[in-house]
Amino acid sequence: DATVDTGRIIADALGETPAEKKLYTQIYAATKAAYETEAAAKGWKNNIAGAFTFFIVSNSTIYNGTDEPSDDTVSALYQAINQSIDEVPEFGKMTNRDKQGLYNTLIAFAGIPLAAYAEGQENKDEATVKVASQIAGQLIQLVLKVEPDKVRL
Repeated sequence: DATVDTGRIIADALGETPAEKKLYTQIYAATKAAYETEAAAKGWKNNIAGAFTFFIVSNSTIYNGTDEPSDDTVSALYQAINQSIDEVPEFGKMTNRDKQGLYNTLIAFAGIPLAAYAEGQENKDEATVKVASQIAGQLIQLVLKVEPDKVRL
């Protein structure tokens, strides 16, 4: 559903000033564009399992301060998530708008800590890297309802 404006929704929810709102919108747009380029090559574009996989891999890697998992690990995670989604009848009953909103939100919730982490790494700013890790942990708790220490790949 192309009418879902997740960038604006996230910016309005998190940004306090016009500049902050613009930054959140830009982070979301850049993350989604980069994700969809990579996702298209894997067949994950507009795929909730792909967005969940991206969310989990990004946030667990940032939270735990680990290297990205292997392609085989990411593929296995995607397959497990895809199978799980297929087994949940509520997913099949979701409207296209709700599915698009979930897909976009997962991408946004990966992009926000990724942007902070990248800035911290680029500037060699450990405080920013730590904040990115904390944000990633909070998002894991919010979305997955588990302690972030339990999510390791």
